[in-house]
Amino acid sequence: EDEKTVEYLSQHYKLKDGKLAITVVNASSLKAADSNGFSDPYVEVLINKNKKSKQKTSVKKKTINPTWDETFTFNISNAVQDMVNITVFDKDKFGKDDCIGKLTIPVVNVLKN
Repeated sequence: EDEKTVEYLSQHYKLKDGKLAITVVNASSLKAADSNGFSDPYVEVLINKNKKSKQKTSVKKKTINPTWDETFTFNISNAVQDMVNITVFDKDKFGKDDCIGKLTIPVVNVLKN
């Protein structure tokens, strides 16, 4: 039954060398990662955890309710199997940036909506 579902979705959502535009709009009530009670958030979006596809928003300073409204375009080769990986980070001046949250969404779910 799962194979039939995948076959159906492959036929209806095929994007041969297709493009997917993703707009990072905003976030609200993010975790305060800094001692001042705020974060310096940015969003990283990539396909299938492929670092070559990585795109980042700008950093919004001292906020837990950022607005980006930034759009990125990705090449999609398999709409059924490809995954969109979204991670929100807090930018740090020293050391590694802190992960505030992350989400993985199948591309086919994005296309359905």
